[in-house]
Amino acid sequence: MEKTETRSISLVQERAALLLAKGARSREVARQLGVTEQTIGRWRKQDAFTDAVAAAGQGIDATIKAQVESSASLMLECKNEALDVVRRHLHSDNPSVALKAAELLLKT
Repeated sequence: MEKTETRSISLVQERAALLLAKGARSREVARQLGVTEQTIGRWRKQDAFTDAVAAAGQGIDATIKAQVESSASLMLECKNEALDVVRRHLHSDNPSVALKAAELLLKT
């Protein structure tokens, strides 16, 4: 397919680019936005539109990466707090509590 040049895209095209980057099919995007599949096909031939789809995909990837990193950080923080609690129980006056704490630490 030969691409045509277009300097900027419309708000509807921006929405289409985001939906396509999220994995929606052209038919669904066309239906949601009230345009034809042929229109989506024409847009796909425009460099500015394909660049917008790629940029939206990168934005989605960056958002997902940030969310994963944030979740991993929170999980590590919680794990460390839990380990601190178990470590404190190692010195319990109750031998069964101290033994259970030791078992838990040895499993990690």
